[in-house]
Amino acid sequence: MEKVKIIDKKTGAVKEVKKSLASDYIGTGNFEIYKEPEKEKKKDFKFNINKEEE
Repeated sequence: MEKVKIIDKKTGAVKEVKKSLASDYIGTGNFEIYKEPEKEKKKDFKFNINKEEE
């Protein structure tokens, strides 16, 4: 039983429903598939203290 997250367009509430029922909710026009925002990737800073400066 797979679940899908949907979001209410009016209130912004996120619901988790069965994948088979998601099309019924979306068909009403009040809901859409919720896509989770991607988290920002950490930037890895690399320092080399052994390198000679010119």
